[in-house]
Amino acid sequence: MEQIFMNTIVDKVNACADKVKEQETAIAGLQKNAPAIKEAEANLHSATSIIHQLQENMKTLRFPVEEMNRLSEELNANNQLLSRPRKDKVFHIHTAGRLMSAVIVLSVVVLILGYGWYNTHATLDDYRMHDIIWRQLKLRVSAEPLESLHALETEYQANPSLMKDNVEKAELRLQQDAEARQKVAEAEMELVRRKHEAGDTMLAKPGKKIREKKK
Repeated sequence: MEQIFMNTIVDKVNACADKVKEQETAIAGLQKNAPAIKEAEANLHSATSIIHQLQENMKTLRFPVEEMNRLSEELNANNQLLSRPRKDKVFHIHTAGRLMSAVIVLSVVVLILGYGWYNTHATLDDYRMHDIIWRQLKLRVSAEPLESLHALETEYQANPSLMKDNVEKAELRLQQDAEARQKVAEAEMELVRRKHEAGDTMLAKPGKKIREKKK
């Protein structure tokens, strides 16, 4: 397209140049006859130089073929994109179940922390109570029992786990002895009750025989 355009312009300029040459030839023949022809000849020479300058300028002109090709390619790419629109996939994420699980887990954690705090508070209160009782006991007890208490305290500090085991075993033994004594007492009470029932039965039977004889 650029070459055709340039060739057309060059042909027109060449045609004009040919006409100018023809006129120059005619003017050369008429120079002898008309003095004014010299002035016209000068004008024609200036016009010829202008035409030659135009020819040179036309040769330097360049049609932006590369830019037009690039623009055409970009337009074609845009048309293809518009003819095939992008299809985005929509993923639906259901968070209700996860949210419920998170709420349940947080609730359990809060309950555990609350229970632990409550136990810690209760243990701390027990410790304070025992500490105050121990200190008050030291103030009230006489020297000999106080020495015994100090000995127990020293024994506990030396081996707390051993003393704890001994105390638990002694408490268990006392509890078992108390339960055994309670069972013996209940058995004795049951024996006495049965003896009373047997005595009442023996007393009731002779009376019945006396009533039968009277009849």
